[in-house]
Amino acid sequence: MKQRNYSLDVCRLVAAIWIVTCHADIFIEAGDGIYRFFARFIPRVGVAFFFAMSGYYYLKSIEKKGIFKKQLLSLLKVYAAWSVVYYMASFVVNVVMGDEPIGQFLIERVIFFVTRGSYSHFWFFTAIIYATILSTLFHKLFGKKGICALACISLGFFLLGNLGSS
Repeated sequence: MKQRNYSLDVCRLVAAIWIVTCHADIFIEAGDGIYRFFARFIPRVGVAFFFAMSGYYYLKSIEKKGIFKKQLLSLLKVYAAWSVVYYMASFVVNVVMGDEPIGQFLIERVIFFVTRGSYSHFWFFTAIIYATILSTLFHKLFGKKGICALACISLGFFLLGNLGSS
């Protein structure tokens, strides 16, 4: 039987609230600086925390046989299923009722699915899929030292990315 880590559960609750604040536009009347801090900067920490949590639990189980395949297929199934739902609606709007050529529609959707997420709010699927692949590769090639190096590189990119964003 799995033991729950209640400290992590409390942190996940706080991070979830931060992420909701990103979409709720709280403090918009309080001024631009306060709004940006509470509605744009803080929520990014919440998203990063959820990524770190996923990585923490994945790395705890990475030694198990077949976990990479199981994790990757699980992510791909959910991502593909929701992408199909959105692609069907988008096909009707953009191709059937709009002017977009079907070839262009299909090419763009395949490229988006693999690179930035099938839709802008699905960006995290591609991010978590690539993170799973990279962490597994670094673990297989370099062991725990590779994971530590990858964590340092990731933290550096995270901090750098937050310098130039809202």
